[in-house]
Amino acid sequence: MISAEGTSAETWVSVSDECPITCEVADGEAHFRFGGAGSSALEMALTEQGLANLLRVGGEALRSMRGQ
Repeated sequence: MISAEGTSAETWVSVSDECPITCEVADGEAHFRFGGAGSSALEMALTEQGLANLLRVGGEALRSMRGQ
C-alpha cells in the first residue's frame, strides 16, 4: 500500500529486550534490521528526514514511558 503519508507497507512487530537491532547507511538511507541472521526479521529503510521523524517521536515515547 502506498498512502499520502509516504508509507509503503503495513506491518506489525513486537521488539523485546533481547531483539538484535542493526543499522547500515547506504545510498542516503538508514537501513534497520530487527532480528538476527537466519531468523524472521523486519527490515526498514528511512530517509534522513524519516529517521529524524522516527527519533523525534521515539524520544517522546521514551519520555512518556519513563514518566517524564
